[in-house]
Amino acid sequence: MKFRIALVLLALLTVSVSATNHELYLHQKGNLRGAEAAIEISPQVYLRAGASFDAEAKTLSLPVSLLYKLPGKVVLWSFYGGVGASWNREKEQASPFIVGGTEFLFLYTEYQFSLEKNSEPTLLGGFHFKF
Repeated sequence: MKFRIALVLLALLTVSVSATNHELYLHQKGNLRGAEAAIEISPQVYLRAGASFDAEAKTLSLPVSLLYKLPGKVVLWSFYGGVGASWNREKEQASPFIVGGTEFLFLYTEYQFSLEKNSEPTLLGGFHFKF
């Protein structure tokens, strides 16, 4: 399982290396660990894809999202929002979500609001690196 996750992340990083502006997001929340790579499509629009693994539930999800970063910064904060979907390997289903977040220096936090019934929003936070 860890080998497959490493292969997915390596493939995402290889694709992102060919882009002009790319970013890497790393997060950990309890047993949930993951990484996502973002590729700039236009000056404010990014395509982000990655993998998250929940060690306790032993589930792998592959989120893909389209983000719009607001131009400019407020002090050192920048804000973004977008839409996406996360495919869960064990359930074999896609879950759409709306995302909103902020970046501060090399840190980020974001909320993912699932569009499924009876689901709670997910708060993610971690490290954000620009290359």
